[in-house]
Amino acid sequence: MKKLRAYKGIKYLPTIGSFQYGGQSYKSAAYLVTHLPFLTDDDHAALMRLKAEPYEDVQTLEEVIESAYEEWRDGYSRTGYKELISKRIRAAFPHIDEEEA
Repeated sequence: MKKLRAYKGIKYLPTIGSFQYGGQSYKSAAYLVTHLPFLTDDDHAALMRLKAEPYEDVQTLEEVIESAYEEWRDGYSRTGYKELISKRIRAAFPHIDEEEA
């Protein structure tokens, strides 16, 4: 599974061919650097990498649970299965406790 990668809150949307920050679209990295006060010339290379590789791989919930089960079943974990799965899920999805039910 893939999700959009972010750099300092900026994402590149390949579907529309522009950067996105704060609900605004920006066509070029140079424009971002000159118009956003928290960016400097040093950020330009990172923005171009973001444009070249806008997605990052993320684990699915099923993959997290399966790998935890494999570790537990093979005896590599000294904790219980339930605790191991909880730990793995929180590590893979760090904002899970912040989401509303």
